[in-house]
Amino acid sequence: QSIAGVMGFVAALIGGFILQIIQQNYPYTICYSFPVGILFVVMGKMMAEKDIKVTRNTYIKLLISTLLLFIETYLVISNEWYGETPCYMMLIPFCYYFFMVVSKMNIKIPYGKEIRVISTIVYCFHFSFKYAINDYLVDIGWNMSILPYSLYLYLIVIFVSICVALLIYKLSQRKYFRILKNFY
Repeated sequence: QSIAGVMGFVAALIGGFILQIIQQNYPYTICYSFPVGILFVVMGKMMAEKDIKVTRNTYIKLLISTLLLFIETYLVISNEWYGETPCYMMLIPFCYYFFMVVSKMNIKIPYGKEIRVISTIVYCFHFSFKYAINDYLVDIGWNMSILPYSLYLYLIVIFVSICVALLIYKLSQRKYFRILKNFY
């Protein structure tokens, strides 16, 4: 089981470096985000179906992966290795161990099912909204100097994504729009 995990991690690292090369040559394609997204979806599915045991070792691995993520972030930023959407490879082990720890916490979240549905819809649509909104803001000559442009873009995309997700979710509860449940 641990050999398969190590092999999967190595494959993800190699795949991430290949995706970075693709990104540098074709910066505006979405082909490199799909495999990374699928990796996280599969990781979540595996964790949902598997009985997770959190031990002292899990916390140590979480700490190590957190430190490695900070180191990677520093290296990416200081050497300007980032592109349109940087793919931080240390997010993979960090998220794995972080979600292991969080999943074992006894936390009751009201409307948890609805939040999961809305987050799935947001995940599926936000990337398309990012490009559409970015093109629109460039066309109208958006120039706000108080905060960085990327922060404004992020806030607008999140707002629009959540509004669309809520609309899809609410409509899917109605009789004539049940087909919208296919989005989640």
